[in-house]
Amino acid sequence: NNSALLSTNGEWSNAAGSIIVNNGSIEVQSTFTNDGIMEPSGTGGFILNGETGYTFKTNGAVGFLVKNQGSTVTIDGAFLVKDSLSIYEGVLDVPDGADTLLISASTAIKATPGSYVNGQMGFSGSGTITFPVGRDRYLLPITLHRINASKVVTRAVPFPPGVSAGSGVDSLVNFPYMWEVF
Repeated sequence: NNSALLSTNGEWSNAAGSIIVNNGSIEVQSTFTNDGIMEPSGTGGFILNGETGYTFKTNGAVGFLVKNQGSTVTIDGAFLVKDSLSIYEGVLDVPDGADTLLISASTAIKATPGSYVNGQMGFSGSGTITFPVGRDRYLLPITLHRINASKVVTRAVPFPPGVSAGSGVDSLVNFPYMWEVF
């Protein structure tokens, strides 16, 4: 049960059956693995620091998520960010085939240039949302308007070779990325 700032300077691992009630801040600089339960009523969140890459697994919803410093943090498993997502430096990587980094309608989102989510981001509900997705050191945000869905997912991907303008399309711009929305 945490209601303060808890900072770790090494790896953190919680066993199955453990419960974290986070109403404060947990600051990590290396691998964080929670195989237990992240109590969904918690309002606290995580501050991801560190100059070298590591893996982050919450196994549940968090109030906020802050990404600092230039490393890549690999997300292990889906989780929901309820209040705010701030990516100031580096990349949050959601590996292909993994699930999704989810945000809610009330999630405040900030990403600085060159900082982004590489991989799938999801949203359920209604409203307008800007996803801070990117690729290859580029923040490539996409805004979806008037969403009303049980779940919509998006990501930035390399533009596939050999694609040409189809019926009703005058031309395609020479841009190496595209957004997938499903």
